[in-house]
Amino acid sequence: MPAERGYSRALPLRWLPAFTEKSRLQKQVACKEWQAAVQFLLWLREQLRQAGRENQRLLMVADGSYDTLELWKALPAGVILLARSRQESRIILPAPRSCAWQP
Repeated sequence: MPAERGYSRALPLRWLPAFTEKSRLQKQVACKEWQAAVQFLLWLREQLRQAGRENQRLLMVADGSYDTLELWKALPAGVILLARSRQESRIILPAPRSCAWQP
């Protein structure tokens, strides 16, 4: 984020509502917490791009409620998610294409 008086390590905060469909009618459209998190991450990526730091990686630390397949699929590029997972969860990633090791 832009340095203010030499201090450039501020943590950006942004409050987004995440009312469920079962909540009382609000002015905001219903969304799940993981969807609000994706909205925030996209906003933060844009802020970094405007500051000339588009290649900077982000680390999102979350509790187990954010460990959903939908969130993993929707993570913006350059975002690493560290979340507590259920014991029986398995994350399977494809092998890198440039892997030199051959079985």
